[in-house]
Amino acid sequence: MEGPLRYVASPLVWLPVALAAAAWFTVKYLKPKKRIAGVVSDLYVYPIKSCHGIACNKVKFLSQGFKYDRRWVVIDQKNSIVNQKQKPTMTLIKTSIRLGRNGDEDETVVSVNAPGMFELTLRPLPKKEQTDENLRIFANKKVGYDCGPEAGEWFSKFLEIEGLRVCYLIKRGEANVKRDLPDSMFVKALDKPAPCLVITEASMDNLNRKLNDNLSIIRFRPNLIVKNTEPTPHEEDTWETFDVGTVTFEKARKCGRCIMTKIDPDTGIVTGAEPLAKLKTYRQEPGGKEIWFGAYVNVTQEGVASIGDQIIVSDK
Repeated sequence: MEGPLRYVASPLVWLPVALAAAAWFTVKYLKPKKRIAGVVSDLYVYPIKSCHGIACNKVKFLSQGFKYDRRWVVIDQKNSIVNQKQKPTMTLIKTSIRLGRNGDEDETVVSVNAPGMFELTLRPLPKKEQTDENLRIFANKKVGYDCGPEAGEWFSKFLEIEGLRVCYLIKRGEANVKRDLPDSMFVKALDKPAPCLVITEASMDNLNRKLNDNLSIIRFRPNLIVKNTEPTPHEEDTWETFDVGTVTFEKARKCGRCIMTKIDPDTGIVTGAEPLAKLKTYRQEPGGKEIWFGAYVNVTQEGVASIGDQIIVSDK
């Protein structure tokens, strides 16, 4: 080929042009578009599984979830985790956290209170005591340490169940054990598909309108509560990836609800068929068993989130 056409056909000419065009197409049509879907209105951490939560202004998210979320569990004589399904009054057990100096976990203290009970103090088990010899078995997995007889007796007395124990859960990299415990084992020990639960205010407002009631969103035990930019119920179901503060979340699955949503979190009383009965009329897929409300998410980038942070959703 000769003349101008030979020049045009040269890779030195058309290859940079083709690459530039491909990059433009990727940015314009293929790169996820980001949008503000709302802001964080509340953050909750639940130090003891099935007990009352703590409202927080700022939370550090690790790959396994909130830093102190569900680090302690109550275990019965059959090595099963006790929850509000068996004892609704667990919601009356309230906790507070006093962090150690410079975030030192060995100095962190969790205070536990309940009506008619003295204040119980729980501490993360010192790392020097986190050995294979002290590792306890529950739910058929070696993932926790017994917190001692005083803690067990405290919960046995309040919940009126003999032989209870309180276990402090370990996470990957925290224990002086011979095996490295994966994040997935920790999450599965809590019977959860993912470590964090997000619910939007629009979803709760929609439910309350249908119920003609004003139930608390805390019945659903969310970690992250979002005030939507647009009042679209269950928008959280569609967020595949989103950023909050310095944290990145990725959708795991919608959250199937159980009878615990029928427990008033302030009284520990089962209030009747609602809200589960109403949710069943519009949040249960045809032929399915699960009743969906809220979305479980994984942490793909650890960081800090605060009340007022924007929810930046990446749309494909």
